[in-house]
Amino acid sequence: MILFFVNNRASEKYFSILKEHLLSEKESAEVFRDSLFRWPDLHALREMPLNLIKEKINIEVAKARRLKTIYFWLLFVKSCWLYLCDVRTIKQKSPSSVVVWNGLMLRRALFVMAAQRFDIKTIFIENGLLPETTVVDGQGINFKNSVPRSVSFYKEYQEKIPTELPKKLVPRAAKTQKTVSGRPLPDRYVFVPFQVDTDSQILLFSPWITSMEHLFNVIMSIGRTDANVKFVFKEHPSSPVDYRYLHSEIDPEVGFFANEYSTQELIEKSDAVITINSTVGIESLLLNKKVICLGDAFYNIEGITLKAESASELKHIISSIDNIDLDREIVCNFLRYLKGEYLVKGSWRSPSPEHLDHMMSRILQIKRSTDVS
Repeated sequence: MILFFVNNRASEKYFSILKEHLLSEKESAEVFRDSLFRWPDLHALREMPLNLIKEKINIEVAKARRLKTIYFWLLFVKSCWLYLCDVRTIKQKSPSSVVVWNGLMLRRALFVMAAQRFDIKTIFIENGLLPETTVVDGQGINFKNSVPRSVSFYKEYQEKIPTELPKKLVPRAAKTQKTVSGRPLPDRYVFVPFQVDTDSQILLFSPWITSMEHLFNVIMSIGRTDANVKFVFKEHPSSPVDYRYLHSEIDPEVGFFANEYSTQELIEKSDAVITINSTVGIESLLLNKKVICLGDAFYNIEGITLKAESASELKHIISSIDNIDLDREIVCNFLRYLKGEYLVKGSWRSPSPEHLDHMMSRILQIKRSTDVS
């Protein structure tokens, strides 16, 4: 039996559709809705993964601005209770596989830990990495996914069927009104898209850039020492942070925030794109741009992107960007692999019958590979 774990309405709706699709094909499936009102398995107290639980709690506590110690212990007690309840639920239902959305942050990570206690395969689902796609992976998402990391794989890659790469990005609507610049774009510039500070991509996979303010300060320090380079920033449309204080700090000779421009236009007119590990990096590869990665990104592969692990490395790459050439065929092979083999066609937000068929096929493929092993 495949057990879908849900703790919000969006994933519940989508997972319920997937469950019904599996049932129609005579595959056993069930949606489990999260609840605090369950009995825990007290026998599991002896072998609780306390260090892992504390690591996940610390990530949540990092988002809080005050009362962090109290918040930590409240989350600790709640998390231990939920983990023990999850263990009991998994014992009772005895699934062959569990399916979760993302699985990196605290609540869903607890359910994954409970499943792993019994060596039950976890299947992770997440937003697609290219327009109109969805991720489903038996290893993890983002930096933890199963995408090959060897450049030799992409040098030798032969697509199984001709794959047409998208050239039109899907714009993201801003959740809050962003300050506009009213300025034309420079003739030459490096594009720096912000990410969400509290996203798992930053909290888990950004070793040396701690926040967007930190990123801004690093870029500004480089811009002040190299008058030939201009930087254009854009706030993430989903970020709740008000960055107007950074707008006032920026030297207009170094750069500015261009929130009113589309991400596609900002990428297309840039000389290069700096990102920590955003999907904007993949979109920039699609649009034939040089991408400089500052964090842990699954696409940060030598020959595909440029890697900077410090401010000095970043400064050196930027100063020599015109003299750096990447093999476009390798980049295209990487993107063809993503589009043609790794990603599932269609968005989970509006699942078509074709998308559901492909999702069912991929989920069962991952499940059966575990059954065989």
